Amino acid sequence: MKNHELYGLVEGIRQNYVYKEGKFQVLIRKDEKFIIEELKLMEEVRKYDEDYKKYEEEVTELLKESALKDENGNPKLLPNRNPNIKEYDIPRDKIEQVKKKREALTKKHQEAVDKQKKKEEEFIKLMNEECDLEFLLIPESRLPSDINGEHLAMIDPLIDWKDIPVRKKKPTKKVK
Repeated sequence: MKNHELYGLVEGIRQNYVYKEGKFQVLIRKDEKFIIEELKLMEEVRKYDEDYKKYEEEVTELLKESALKDENGNPKLLPNRNPNIKEYDIPRDKIEQVKKKREALTKKHQEAVDKQKKKEEEFIKLMNEECDLEFLLIPESRLPSDINGEHLAMIDPLIDWKDIPVRKKKPTKKVK
């Protein structure tokens, strides 16, 4: 399992909140807390420093100033599926001018931009490394009796499958 897969594992744990068995809930919630703490530590690698935050603020201000305005004088945003991403509606005739101003801001803050780029590269490298966390494994006997296959697959790395009997494969007979 790669570190980036921990995000999906946390989501899988949360999907399993529907099952009420006490010991099962205790085990998955302990793992969830442990994984979230580890992800927070990993995300510190790419955390913005003050210089890069200043650069981001200046770029955002440039985009807000250049964007079309609504009836209240607020910058218009383009429709976006991701509510965490703001895309300002820049008129076509201002795009080149905005690009040049943004390039100037990037040059002004080049050291901070380069430093952040290295942080992002380090974070990506970290996310693609093998996960070395030791989870609190859930014995098969503690799984909810009504857990479905989809939910089971979501938390597979947390399950101790040792008490599941292994089927021995019989040799296949050749058909003549």
